[in-house]
Amino acid sequence: MSLTTAGRIGLLTLLGTLSACAQVTTGNDLPTTPTPDGKVRVLRAASLPATSLTAMGYSDRQVEQAKGNGLRRTDLPAIGSGLTLLPDGSFLGITDRGPNEDHLDAAGKTDGKIFPMPDFSPALVHFRLDGDRIVPTGYQALHDPAGKGITGLTNVPGEELPFASAGATTPLPFNVNGMDTEALARFPDGRLLVAEETRGDPEIR
Repeated sequence: MSLTTAGRIGLLTLLGTLSACAQVTTGNDLPTTPTPDGKVRVLRAASLPATSLTAMGYSDRQVEQAKGNGLRRTDLPAIGSGLTLLPDGSFLGITDRGPNEDHLDAAGKTDGKIFPMPDFSPALVHFRLDGDRIVPTGYQALHDPAGKGITGLTNVPGEELPFASAGATTPLPFNVNGMDTEALARFPDGRLLVAEETRGDPEIR
């Protein structure tokens, strides 16, 4: 949902458009060496069609509330903050922390972040490529041990203050479980490793 997100494993995404920097194949027939000049080479490109946040499990009410808070687009989820290629040639991506932008105080100085959909939770997205189209086949929001969405809100005092809208003057509560997810890796046994940028509580993580 942020304006720019970057995959960490040879895939880049910008506003829902994905460029594959590795040949999309199946099984073990995958590139394992860099190009001779040591540079990334785009071999194939595909785009995610407009996809409403309702496809990710959010209600019409939640989407309308986010629009009331100033969210301009509700159909461009950034599903590739982190990406990994699966053995069958499909992909597993992860969103970032959700829609956000700088919040300005009365003097016009940045004093926090706006989260127009504060209950948005980073999600794993399984998808495949069909020609030049990205086709999502499943979404799984990240949850805390109690089954509640972790959200993308900042964690503790000292981090950016979260606000629901540009006009809000009272911050939202911090969420110690909030994650700003940025990278995704898969172990051979199928377990996943997620990297994120907020401070959090290591006892909870």
